[in-house]
Amino acid sequence: MGTYVKLLEKFEKGIEKKGVTITVSGLSGTGKTTFAKKIAEKLNLEYVSAGKIFRDIAKERRMILKEFSKTREEEIDLMIDKKLLGLAQKGGYVLDGRMAGLVAGDYADERVFITAKEEIVSERISKRDGKTLNQAKKDTIERDKADTAKYVEVYGIEPKKSDCYSITIENNGTFKEFLEKINQFIEYINKNDNHNI
Repeated sequence: MGTYVKLLEKFEKGIEKKGVTITVSGLSGTGKTTFAKKIAEKLNLEYVSAGKIFRDIAKERRMILKEFSKTREEEIDLMIDKKLLGLAQKGGYVLDGRMAGLVAGDYADERVFITAKEEIVSERISKRDGKTLNQAKKDTIERDKADTAKYVEVYGIEPKKSDCYSITIENNGTFKEFLEKINQFIEYINKNDNHNI
């Protein structure tokens, strides 16, 4: 039992797990945050976002997020991932982050990966952020490419290519269809005897 990130193995602690840990990963605009927040609420688990921790650090340093993403030190990613690992070991959390499934590893009872087609992601981000469709597509490709390169550089792992996820959910349909998938996942968790919720 342990993390799937070799660099983090030295930070594992002998903590008695007291609840379920679910990780939700995926690239920009796939719906991972919506999924994670909904299941946390329905399963009465605490929601933690790696992205929010990252944005808070950028804000503390008075840096524009895009610039902070490009210039951040390796220690920032390591600090966030050490925190996620500790929470995964405790249990009682839904952890939302691109690397969350790999960081939590076997401490996660379920590791979910959310996918969506590029054109759908671009539409969502365009609406969410008030950008043109072309700008949303360009920004998303740049961000995902930069983040993936950083993960490969620091950890030697590309999150979207990992086979560590226990469930992959496609989010290419309507919001109503996505909510149905969320409800199906919650039913699955509640029926599974291995998950003590």
